[in-house]
Amino acid sequence: MDAVTIRPEGVPARGENAGVDWVESFYSEETAYRLARGGALVRVVTAEDACAVCKARAQGTYTPSEVPRLPIRGCTREHCRCRFVAVDPETEITVPELVQRGVHALRAGRRELAQQILRHAVSLDERYEPGWLWLSGVVDDSAKIACLRRVLQINPDNQRVREGLATLLQKVGPQEPPPAQQIEPAGAAATPPPPSEPVTEPAPEEPSAEEEPLAEEELLAEEELLAEEGPPAEEEPLPTVVLEMREEREVILEQWADFTRIASQIDPQMLAAQGSAFLKKLQVLNEQALEATSPQARLEELQQQWNESELMGEALVHLVDAHDGQHSDTPNWQAMRRAMRQLAQKLLQHRNRLRIQITDTGGVAPTE
Repeated sequence: MDAVTIRPEGVPARGENAGVDWVESFYSEETAYRLARGGALVRVVTAEDACAVCKARAQGTYTPSEVPRLPIRGCTREHCRCRFVAVDPETEITVPELVQRGVHALRAGRRELAQQILRHAVSLDERYEPGWLWLSGVVDDSAKIACLRRVLQINPDNQRVREGLATLLQKVGPQEPPPAQQIEPAGAAATPPPPSEPVTEPAPEEPSAEEEPLAEEELLAEEELLAEEGPPAEEEPLPTVVLEMREEREVILEQWADFTRIASQIDPQMLAAQGSAFLKKLQVLNEQALEATSPQARLEELQQQWNESELMGEALVHLVDAHDGQHSDTPNWQAMRRAMRQLAQKLLQHRNRLRIQITDTGGVAPTE
């Protein structure tokens, strides 16, 4: 079912006043398709300052085919910052909430229950990085390797996981571990291994007939375990809040890529305003992630943020090159050029802040 545009009286749909047709973002299309494969429902998550149009769309849960596409049609903000979250169709609990319940079970010593919850979570959203990280803490070494490899497929820049995987591979020796599919429940969509790995892995294991799906009562009962929290048996991955910040930043990067592809068609003032809003929101998420990161993991988080800024810079360079290739002395061309330079200067300032933070944390300052 197509999403219906909800728009206050007199407010133009996003992009209409710029003469640009609405286009579904790559993030929206890819995520809806992925969650459909996992059998999940979808909920729209809005930013704190979301407009009334987006807040109206965030009421309720949708099937992947019916969920309003992003950016939300009629969004009145400078850019729409809504995102999707997977929801368990049986309990209507979101995947992040499921992962938290798995963490509570693990910390309370209920390892098997934690493994069941976390497997269920990653089957609903196969690209939810926190789910794979926590699942790696409740499985044996060979399955842990498969989980960590899946994390690196989702986030190749996670240096902490890369180092942990290398250490684990030295521990278990040259024996090839089983694929990630073997730790997923039936019905979970498999992600192909990286090109460097030979595709010689066996078929996924099927759960036994005696296994029952996780009951809603058992899931809800995990809230009682909060008072019993203790340190996990193994080293904790990055805090869930940091990983969720990364996921939100990934949405911004997808939207930035979509934005730069059409930016030459919009008003120069709108280009500068929307681009600045992207960078401001990114800076807020960066600082929030650093506040929640331990001193030991701070450098790895800063490197992740630097890599993200490089992706934004590459997209902006392509935009500038395309604009320069259509050189003209018209006032609009000159105004667009000034807006692009202004945006490039703000991105450079953002990167300079990151460079200083990396140096202050004991890292090597990246070069341009």
